[in-house]
Amino acid sequence: MVGITKRKIIAVILAIMSILFCSISFKLTASAEETTAYTDVLEDLQKDDSFKIENYPANTVKKISVIQIAESSDKELFIYVYEPCYKTEKYNVDKIRLGDVEIGIDTEYKDYDLTLLNSNGVFFKYKVEDFTVRESNVRYYDVVHILVKLDEPYKNLLGQIITHDKIAIKQKWQALTVNGETTYKYEYLQTVTITDKFVGFVRYNDGYKFHTSKECDAHFVAFSTDKKIEDLHEVSLTFVTKNKSVSIYNNGFTETINESLGKENPKEEIVFKGEMGDTSGDFWFSKKKNWNRISTTAIFLEESEGNEVTFTNQANFSFAQTDWVINFYETSFTSTSYVTTDPISFVTTTTTYIESIIVSSVSILRLKFVTDGKTYNLGVVDNYQTGSSEPVGTVSPQINLDGLWDMIQKAISLVLIIVVGGVILAILAPFIPMIVKGIVLVFTWIIKGVWWVICLPFKLIGKLFKRKDS
Repeated sequence: MVGITKRKIIAVILAIMSILFCSISFKLTASAEETTAYTDVLEDLQKDDSFKIENYPANTVKKISVIQIAESSDKELFIYVYEPCYKTEKYNVDKIRLGDVEIGIDTEYKDYDLTLLNSNGVFFKYKVEDFTVRESNVRYYDVVHILVKLDEPYKNLLGQIITHDKIAIKQKWQALTVNGETTYKYEYLQTVTITDKFVGFVRYNDGYKFHTSKECDAHFVAFSTDKKIEDLHEVSLTFVTKNKSVSIYNNGFTETINESLGKENPKEEIVFKGEMGDTSGDFWFSKKKNWNRISTTAIFLEESEGNEVTFTNQANFSFAQTDWVINFYETSFTSTSYVTTDPISFVTTTTTYIESIIVSSVSILRLKFVTDGKTYNLGVVDNYQTGSSEPVGTVSPQINLDGLWDMIQKAISLVLIIVVGGVILAILAPFIPMIVKGIVLVFTWIIKGVWWVICLPFKLIGKLFKRKDS
């Protein structure tokens, strides 16, 4: 009876949750054979009685719509897309921004690659790569947007490189499984859209060591949104890093430059309010600087002024269009130089090696913020954007005199210790043989004393046995 009651309660709860969602409902099962020959997109869609193909005409309207999702028995997730202008405009659908929702936990949003499985006229079927459907009777998927890869990247008005177009979807899907049958429904999803955005980095001097100079590149993204944000608490971002090595050979007559790039390394970071970024300060004469990870643009500019940063005119113009700045990542920029002279030709060659890290394809995934006393945790509609390869803010090279004075004091202390030690040794030199002889004599008596103490019990025992024998 208890088991039956529990099943009834669960059934009632699932029914209530189903009613809360909008009335758009599909019953759809996508299948994949062992040979991974996936079923046709139109065949899948027509399994639902409410699907009417005449509602999806081909035309010249440039848009992309998600009209259905489905899960396979292998825990795969499929996205069904309607592209009415497929005859005149081919979209290179590349990624989907998706939140795999768990009740009671702040949803994290991630960009997943999409693989085209097949198409039929205006209908396209995609598989979400590296995604596994969770074990649960009710599953929720926040579909924020689809990213379309451009044939050729372009520069916007601020000179920033754009590689993808963002197409907002804004759908919250529910997958409900009851008695082995799954139905899908969706409702409108509240999101945040980035309206203005500027990506760049500030280069701080971080000291010197022998023939190497070190600098810190502090990477940031400045932005504004279509929603009012009073207090920003958390930001999730995605970006790509790539190592860059440059060698420069200059003999006064010719200059040779060799450049190599490492492989792309996708990264994701979560930045929290109150966290600080800073320079390392581990090289000589470095003066440590720090800044807030999350701040309004106004506070960011105040902090930068305090850190003696000078921005380009373009950067100042771009900051004026934004409300918030996220300092999300720091990388090092080192330059090492060697000078050699040929003993025969007397030609002097300067060789310089530069190591740095390029940050590109920056996109904001999620914003957690407070407005009018209410906390929001929303997925973000945003593109992939790359800033200039040169710093938009710099600090004039400085020598930290405090550090220099510390080094001088340490050097003086070391010299004094050596000098005083030498003087003491010189004074004691005539007495060293006598001192050594005295130390040896004392050490010898100590050993004899210890040996006498060790042997004493045995001597006493021996005397006792001799008395008994006598």
